Amino acid sequence: MNHIAQRIREMRIEKGLTQAELAEGIITRSYLSQIERGAFEPSYDVIEKLAKKLECNIEDLLNQKPKNKNLLLLQIQREIKLAEKNILESNIDKAKKTIENTTFNLLEEDTTDEEKGILYWIKGKINESDGNLSAAITYYHKSADVLGECNQEKKVRTLADLGYAYSQSNQNYKALDVLSKANKLAIYEQISGQIRIFLLLNLGVVHGKLNELYSAINFLEEALDLNDSLEMYYKSGEINMALGICYMQLNKTGEAHQYYSKAIDFFVLINDLENQAGTLNNLGILLRQTRNLQESVEKLNKSIELFKELGHSSKKMNVELELAETFLQLGEFKEMEIICRNIVEQSKEKEYIAKAYELLGDMEKERKNYSLAIDCFNQSATCLNDSNSNMIRRLNFKQAEIYHVLGDYEKASFIFFSYMA
Repeated sequence: MNHIAQRIREMRIEKGLTQAELAEGIITRSYLSQIERGAFEPSYDVIEKLAKKLECNIEDLLNQKPKNKNLLLLQIQREIKLAEKNILESNIDKAKKTIENTTFNLLEEDTTDEEKGILYWIKGKINESDGNLSAAITYYHKSADVLGECNQEKKVRTLADLGYAYSQSNQNYKALDVLSKANKLAIYEQISGQIRIFLLLNLGVVHGKLNELYSAINFLEEALDLNDSLEMYYKSGEINMALGICYMQLNKTGEAHQYYSKAIDFFVLINDLENQAGTLNNLGILLRQTRNLQESVEKLNKSIELFKELGHSSKKMNVELELAETFLQLGEFKEMEIICRNIVEQSKEKEYIAKAYELLGDMEKERKNYSLAIDCFNQSATCLNDSNSNMIRRLNFKQAEIYHVLGDYEKASFIFFSYMA
């Protein structure tokens, strides 16, 4: 690369401009790329226009000695490694600040495929942390494509995160496809440690979401076994929580209780309040199902306190509805009604309002206030749309039961057969 070529390149990088941005309105990006490679000598007129856009004198391009390009590349490599380390240590904000450095404009032209792949992965993790799953998925795809054959371990890491992002956005079949491919690659390349554990956890969660519960349990137990063999506790809380959910769906309440309790212990140990609250909610529901109602109230109240502390009002309301259902089974109608009325008045989420009205209807049905019960069920139904078809059918069935009790068999039959359709 000649003197002028390297000076144009260095000053462009210092200004944080891409080739396309510098070339715009002067020459084509392709022509600027060839100038920077030393393939063409720019005319004086082009140099003058480039200098103006770079906010420097022509002499700055013609006379100053170029800086050491290798130092700039070395700086980029160091910053990529630093950002990667910050991501692995959950310091997302630090990683974000690092990759905002203007020298990253060199990326497409000078960094290796492995460095590009890591940087795309970092951007994916940042977007995932910000809740922008669509952007995260795009970056993870770029990362996996660029890594190709150059670093299989980091490719598996990216694919595990891609599968997780698909799962979080409820694209479960896409998640399963990506995670299965990643698992085959991990086995072939004998990749172990945290990457494999995270991969097995995600496979377990996705299989569980698809109701393939025994497959889910196999993957999750394999993750626990790998932790034991490596004398690690990586993601142990999440693995035990997922196992609890699977066994709960299989009505194996003893196993579910055991795994939920282990999960809570791990989350307490690492001070993970959000997952602790979520698992307490699950355990509270399990205890209600096994008629341990006072224990259910205790666990659900703890969950509500934690979500309140975290400022997660929506999740708090969700647990409050579970608590209201437990109060209903206890026959503590006053406590239940207070919770449901508050949600009806305060919540902006129609599904929560619908559930609150349904519980109020259940309460009035228990009290034999059938007219009030039907009104509540109707109020619940008005909050729902076609995507809530299962709940709508449930509400219709409850109304049909009331009309049957009242002796209005024609109306009961009409509603019942509509429900069965």
